[in-house]
Amino acid sequence: GYGGQKFISDSLTKIEDLKKLKAQNSEFKIQVDGGIKAENIIQVLQAGADSVVAGSAIFNSNATVSKNMETIISNIKSME
Repeated sequence: GYGGQKFISDSLTKIEDLKKLKAQNSEFKIQVDGGIKAENIIQVLQAGADSVVAGSAIFNSNATVSKNMETIISNIKSME
């Protein structure tokens, strides 16, 4: 792939399906890479992702890396 790709919302259903399979004593991690942004990271994690790759969400010209990280971390903490 390449940086800056758009998130494919149909992936949420696939992540949920993998989460169900994982619950049946399957040992694997679900990592999502592609289009992860501060705006959708909560949906992806709630669907069942164990980890995400968020390159373009962090390294972009919209804000500093620190500010982007702060926003993403704040969104994740809001899930608690």
